Amino acid sequence: MDFESEQKLGTAERSQHVGARTLSASPPSQTCGKRASPLPSVEGGDALKFADANLKTTSTMTWFSIFTSASTLVCCAIPALLVALGAGATLAAFVGAVPQIVWLSEHKTLVFLLAGVMLAIAGFFQWRARFLPCPADPALARACTRQRKVSQWIYLASVAIYLLGGFFAFVLPAILY
Repeated sequence: MDFESEQKLGTAERSQHVGARTLSASPPSQTCGKRASPLPSVEGGDALKFADANLKTTSTMTWFSIFTSASTLVCCAIPALLVALGAGATLAAFVGAVPQIVWLSEHKTLVFLLAGVMLAIAGFFQWRARFLPCPADPALARACTRQRKVSQWIYLASVAIYLLGGFFAFVLPAILY
């Protein structure tokens, strides 16, 4: 039932139809001062599936962003830290065990570009997920809220790792040389 049809119904008839649209996005006039959701209106049980799929996508993109950010540490920050601490032999053993690190270091601009793109995509999904509805069940609602907070902290950790790697890869060499 759409919003205009509900406006024509009396209060008794309207109360029968309220349960059918508990998870749909409210029209701007019913948002009680909050911003309207930028997401499309989805009726009934489809709204839960829609929100669940978007939360899973957000969580997946957040985990991808932390892995790509960690690659910036592996290519640049860890080797620089080992050399700065005087652990050049440890770095040599590390490169001997995992020779792909040399390739990552040689192509650090590409690594940072890909990590930045992944962070931007994950940030977009984090921003978009902030208006998604959580289930009405209190236990599921708490789990949904907790997942959002964990995803946000993982995203912020990814950004911090990315900035740390960028400092060691680009800023510190420019300062020292």
